[in-house]
Amino acid sequence: MDELLGESRSVYVKNLPSSVTSLAILQEFKNFGKIKHDGFFLKNRQDTVVCYAFIEFEDVQSSRNAIKSSRVQLVGRPVYIEESTSPKTSFSLLMFINEIATAKIYFS
Repeated sequence: MDELLGESRSVYVKNLPSSVTSLAILQEFKNFGKIKHDGFFLKNRQDTVVCYAFIEFEDVQSSRNAIKSSRVQLVGRPVYIEESTSPKTSFSLLMFINEIATAKIYFS
């Protein structure tokens, strides 16, 4: 119902250190609420030192709790948490971008 009102159960986590593990992220974010099965996506591009994640909770309140938290640190680095507009769209888009970034495309 809340998602119909524009609130998402998913959050975008940025400024993650490249050395962070999936387990560390999941352990930290389970403090805000139950994470949906298959509701986690981590992108770690060590070649460009870009690391971010999307986490989908089972309810909107858990997402709100994570967004309101301003003291989350992972591997000694503060991370930033924002509402994700659409987790399914975001996951699909991330997978597509990853395929393009790793593909060798030749133009004639």
